Amino acid sequence: MTDRLRSYAARPARRPGLRAPGARRRGGWGTVELALMTPLFAAVLVGMMDVGLAVEQHMRLQVAARAGAQVALRNPTDNSAITAAARAAAPDLPSMTVTPSGLWCECNNAPTTCTSACVAGLQRFVRVEARHPFSPITPLVPSTVSASVTLRIQ
Repeated sequence: MTDRLRSYAARPARRPGLRAPGARRRGGWGTVELALMTPLFAAVLVGMMDVGLAVEQHMRLQVAARAGAQVALRNPTDNSAITAAARAAAPDLPSMTVTPSGLWCECNNAPTTCTSACVAGLQRFVRVEARHPFSPITPLVPSTVSASVTLRIQ
């Protein structure tokens, strides 16, 4: 027999359930760590859901505002048609408020009247803003989501 086999054979057999002398019991620490970290992970998950829902609602408001602004390109003074176009683009947001700002003009990036003569070329703009209340699960996300679109009339 080799020395290695003799030393193994000379060791006393351990009974199951007995620890080596000086060894500590470690059972249960994984459960404690899980109990401490689960609420933190749940809060992060709920916060991510809230932010995702707010971003999704912002994108729908952006589409509605763009639809209203496209109608405003043709007729910038017809606020009821602008509002109707925005509401038609987002029918699932019944309490959405649409605010068309009307027509304004700029000359050399400075506000001016739309009837003034401008050497550099008069630029006319329309802006439509859409707002909708948001009910977040967590207090980290704002309670109102808004989007606005500004288009230049050619």
